Amino acid sequence: MTVQPNPQPPAQQPPAQPPPAQQPTSQTDSVWQAKPWWCQPWSILLSGFGLIAASWVLLKIIWVTVLVAIPLLAWMVFFLLIYPSLMQSEPAAQDFSDSGSA
Repeated sequence: MTVQPNPQPPAQQPPAQPPPAQQPTSQTDSVWQAKPWWCQPWSILLSGFGLIAASWVLLKIIWVTVLVAIPLLAWMVFFLLIYPSLMQSEPAAQDFSDSGSA
């Protein structure tokens, strides 16, 4: 009876690289392309104005609606106006998709 040596396992191939992302038409687009659906402009507007409207419809108290509206409007202004302009002017944000390439 002869003992056969264990055959060498087949060489593992490295995982396939995903195709490079298409270059966006503008830097503002790239900010939104990197975000999930719940952080898109339409969802920020819809949830912000929806919560403000819901506070009025449910309570019908103007000062409560104003207290709800102030932080929500600040949140919407920041994420829809200030954040994209900050990302557009940041040099590191321009090549964030190329950071993984060698």
